[in-house]
Amino acid sequence: MKTPKDFEFLSECIFEKFHERISPTTLKRLWGYLSETTTPRKSTLDILSMFVGYDNWKDFCKKNPIEEEKRKEERGENRDEKTQKKRLSPAILYTIIALHVKDR
Repeated sequence: MKTPKDFEFLSECIFEKFHERISPTTLKRLWGYLSETTTPRKSTLDILSMFVGYDNWKDFCKKNPIEEEKRKEERGENRDEKTQKKRLSPAILYTIIALHVKDR
């Protein structure tokens, strides 16, 4: 994800697959291509997660927990989805998507 065309391409791929729009600008913000920082909406994370084969964002987080969350789960501590959404680096998801798009 290096040029504006990459984000446009990904946006179109997502729309073709799910008939849901994530704007190229939103994708640029998520990838850090724009200097603006925002917390992504759960619906955006759900769509991106589904794009790479997960049921939704929660499924992605469950199957790709960060180390601290793994330790909490092993100790039987509850996971706070809001906290996890902020702590689990969406960069993991973005990397998977970038690789997925690159392979097309």
